Amino acid sequence: MRSSAALRAKWAAGAGAADVSPPPYSTPTAGDPARGGDTFATFCSRCHGADGRGGSGGSSIVDASYLSLVSDQGLRRP
Repeated sequence: MRSSAALRAKWAAGAGAADVSPPPYSTPTAGDPARGGDTFATFCSRCHGADGRGGSGGSSIVDASYLSLVSDQGLRRP
């Protein structure tokens, strides 16, 4: 296990980022909105509401301040 100091030194100011490849799911092209809508309806709408504005089990996921803070990958995870 690496020490905190070693990790900070490696990743300070972006150092070490050159040897990290983006994950295979990060593509420069847009996703399929129909497929995303189906996925949201199946897995997310029960808690977040059909329009994503919140429901009994989860808060809004279409709030601009929330979306500016969360990553795409964070949205993909359940």
